[in-house]
Amino acid sequence: MNLNKTKRAIPFFLFFLLAENLYAAGSDAAKEISFFLLGTGLLGGLGMFLYGMEMMSD
Repeated sequence: MNLNKTKRAIPFFLFFLLAENLYAAGSDAAKEISFFLLGTGLLGGLGMFLYGMEMMSD
């Protein structure tokens, strides 16, 4: 049973590894990192995570 899950997981991970390489190769110009968007995304994700944990504890 565990071997069957492994056989299904391998193509899934290979697909995402290949898709990541194609996405990274699509741009030649180095873009500047927006630390505002990085910070707001991180804090928003943390807020959603903590809200979900609070809802699960009720």
